Amino acid sequence: MNYVIEYNGQMIRAYRSERGAKIALSRKYAAKYPGAQVMDTVQFSAQDVMVDSRNLMNGKPIKVRRSELGGPLDPGTETYWSS
Repeated sequence: MNYVIEYNGQMIRAYRSERGAKIALSRKYAAKYPGAQVMDTVQFSAQDVMVDSRNLMNGKPIKVRRSELGGPLDPGTETYWSS
């Protein structure tokens, strides 16, 4: 199983062992990414965090779920406005 260092819904780096990921987090990434955590890749891919997008009609920044980004539920796509 692989493990990743995750920060605000984004993967910083992947490792083959949990021990290696925890060592790298404490030595290399803790200062740069406060609040980062180690999780397995299955858990990381299952989370559905809010990401930034831009409204197509007025250009204002909005937040949408990562699973909806680029799909028909994202106001930043033409598909959303043409339905």
